[in-house]
Parts: sequence; structure tokens; C-alpha cells
Amino acid sequence: MFVSYAPAVILAGGKPVEVPTYEENEFRLSVDDLEKYVTNKTRALIINSPNNPTGSVLTKRDLEEIADFAVEHDLMIISDEVYEHFIYEDAKHYSIAALDGMFERTITVNGFSKTFAMTGWRLGFVAAPSWVIEKMVRFQMYNATCPVTFIQYAAAKALRDERSWKAVEEMRKEYDRRRKLVWKRLNEMGLPTVKPKGAFYIFPRIKDTGLTSKEFSELMLKEARVAVVPGNAFGKAGEGYVRISYATAYEKLEEAMDRMEKVLKDKKLT
Repeated sequence: MFVSYAPAVILAGGKPVEVPTYEENEFRLSVDDLEKYVTNKTRALIINSPNNPTGSVLTKRDLEEIADFAVEHDLMIISDEVYEHFIYEDAKHYSIAALDGMFERTITVNGFSKTFAMTGWRLGFVAAPSWVIEKMVRFQMYNATCPVTFIQYAAAKALRDERSWKAVEEMRKEYDRRRKLVWKRLNEMGLPTVKPKGAFYIFPRIKDTGLTSKEFSELMLKEARVAVVPGNAFGKAGEGYVRISYATAYEKLEEAMDRMEKVLKDKKLT
């Protein structure tokens, strides 16, 4: 799960409960897993598709089953869809709020940071039932007032201008090219890796090296000069994996893969 979710829940007075996802299921969340963790105290479910850190994408059937689960247990859904425009191969993005009867129990979270590469401007948006928005406005009013106006104008322009969406598609194609490179090289160097279908992250398994996620990450930083994120930064289930972002130049990714492979060979870890 993304690193901000648990602290946000705690800040709101809740108790975060991590539901693991598994490589064998392409790291997609399943209702079978949810059933193991739900209790009569559970109030909401946070989902993220396309996913950070794994790059997994929930299918329509996945979402339909999750929707039925939410109705059965009377849960609100908080759906983080910030990577919705970065989808690859045969995958499709579906918003759970669009399913029959789900809008009234869904808070859809999105933003401009990823879609339009506006990361430093920190502008997002929410779609939710009016009673939820009303309460959010009260909090927002005294927490941050509003985003800077020039950023709001820029976001509006980005949404309306056809050139923006052409640039988004060009960016998606380039991410796809990088994704294929990194996935291929990681598997070739002995790090089994599920091929991600969304976002711009990849989550290779490093268990077989005998190192923990932290040890592997520190080794790559010190010996290969390549920064990866330990999988356990995203929860206990992430141990044994690391996250790699391919949101950088193709040539840099090639060099990073060469460096990582050399360290693994020199240390005889694969």
C-alpha cells in the first residue's frame, strides 16, 4: 500500500489494517483476502488501481466483487485512481464509483501530478456524494484554504486542451517502452518480476538473493549507485521485494540495469 495511507488513517482516528496482495495473483486485491481481515469495526476500504508500488491493475470483475463485499459489510470505498491514464497492453481502467449503486459509497481520489506531470504543484481532486464533500469542504477551509490560483488555471487548461491529452498519450507510450526494458532486464538478471500493467513502477522479487529488502536497497545504493525503495516501506507484505520507478530516461534505466546486474554477479547473489 502507498506509504501515506496508514498515517492518514491514524491521523483521522482510525486503525489501519494491511491486507496483503500476492505475486501469484499479479498483486491484485481479492475478496478472499479481504474476508480474512474484515471485522464489525471496519468502516472503509482503501483501494489503489493502477497501483503504487506494484503496478497492478484491478479488473472489472475484481471491482465488482469488491463492490459486493463493500455493500455486504456496509463499507465506504476510498479509491485512489491517480495513475488511471497509465495503462498497458490489454488492461483497462475501471472506476468502482461507476458501478451500479457504488457512487453513494465511494470517495474517488485523483490528481494532476501524474497525468500532466505537475508533481510539484500538488493539485488533486475528489468525486464523492454531496454529504461527503460538504464535510471535506469544512475541513479544507481551515486546513489549506485553497491551491494557488495559477495552478488551478493551468489544470483547467490541461483538461480542456487537446494538446495536453496528446502529450499524455506520448508519455504513456514512452513509459510502456521503459516498462518493457526494465521488466526484461530484471528477469534476465535473476530477479523474478511480474509484468506491471499500470502506473510507472515495477516490483521485483529479491528474496532469492538472501537479503532483506532494506539490505538489498542499501547494497544497490552503495555499490551500484542505483536508488530503489525497500518493499517493506509499503507494508509487511512488501518484504522480499523492492520498488523501482521507470519514470526517468530510457538511457538511464539501461545504465541502472547494467549496474545492478554487475553487482548481483560480483556478489554471486543470483
